[in-house]
Amino acid sequence: MIARVILATEDSRFRKELEQMLEEPDALVHSVGTASRVWERLSKDSYDLVIVSYSLFSNVRAFADMKSLPDPPAVIVFLPTSDPKLEGELMAEGCEAVLSRQYSSSSIRDTIETILEKREQSVV
Repeated sequence: MIARVILATEDSRFRKELEQMLEEPDALVHSVGTASRVWERLSKDSYDLVIVSYSLFSNVRAFADMKSLPDPPAVIVFLPTSDPKLEGELMAEGCEAVLSRQYSSSSIRDTIETILEKREQSVV
C-alpha cells in the first residue's frame, strides 16, 4: 500500500529530511506550506497521515477538526521545543504523536513507520 501523506512545515531543510524519511515506506507526499493548503488538500482527498508543524496552526482545535473528517488521517505534530502541557492537549484532541524537533531522526522515522503500519493494518 502506498501511503498518502500531507507534509506541512515552514522549515525547508526539515521538510526535505522528512520527505527522505517517507521515501522508505513508499509514501506519496504532498508538501504544502500553509494551514489553508492542508485544509484544501483534506477537502479534496483522503490521506493516511498529516505531518505538520504546530506553528502553522497554533490552534489545538484545528487538530480535533481533522479527526472529525469522514476518513480522518493520522496526525503527527511537531513542536519547536518540548511542551508537556501542549503535548497533552494535542494528544487529547486525537493526534497520534506530538514530537519535538529535538528528537533524533531515527526516533522520528520509527514513529512515522509505526503509525503508517498501524493505519495499514486497520484498513486490511
